[in-house]
Amino acid sequence: EYGENHSLLAQEQYGSWKDKSANDHATNKRITMDIIRQSGTPAIYIANDAKSCYDRIILMVAYLTMRNFGVPSKVAISTVATILNMKHFVRTKYGDSSNYYGGEKWKIKPHGCGQGKGYGPALWACISSPLLH
Repeated sequence: EYGENHSLLAQEQYGSWKDKSANDHATNKRITMDIIRQSGTPAIYIANDAKSCYDRIILMVAYLTMRNFGVPSKVAISTVATILNMKHFVRTKYGDSSNYYGGEKWKIKPHGCGQGKGYGPALWACISSPLLH
């Protein structure tokens, strides 16, 4: 909401916007391509599938983006610190492992906000919008 109210989200960004849908995006794309074709205007169309984009988010960029979009510092730090300190255990039908990876055992700090996190789509919309402006 903050990003929408302060014009921080790119108009071309259809994810995480209220009242924007995949159907609107497909219709706008079709109309744009028809106008380009009928007017004979030279153009390039780039379709980007940001596959695994949530796993490739650099956490410092995530922090700076959250701050730019008005997220309080403590909340942004908490989000990043949670990922950096997370301990991953293996769970089987025999129980949970006693060993883990992550937390203080990371030799190289991880990137990404992880799949299935509720803030992933909104965070990616915030990070990708400056690329579209």
